[in-house]
Amino acid sequence: MNQSIKYPISLSGVVFYWENDRYYELFENGVREEMTREVFESRSTEYNQNGTPIMIIDDKQIDLLLQIWSQAPYKIEKERLQFYFDFSIITLEEYNHFNSLRKDS
Repeated sequence: MNQSIKYPISLSGVVFYWENDRYYELFENGVREEMTREVFESRSTEYNQNGTPIMIIDDKQIDLLLQIWSQAPYKIEKERLQFYFDFSIITLEEYNHFNSLRKDS
């Protein structure tokens, strides 16, 4: 039985994000749990050793992707856009903007 994947990582996985040298674990309800670099490194190592799926995202990676999407709306991935919004990586305004670009292309 095929099950569609809502996000680029399983919900049993862990999403880490860093922005301006600040480290966070992100949750689907938009909550960010800030941590030190040392805690970030030890937790990501621990999750890796336990086989827990993790995704590490940084703000520069997001900025670059948003620039690409602005110039090539046909490349906008609906699931990834939703994921970034649900985890509060992008704002509602950005979400709506890229959704409208995607629909217009």
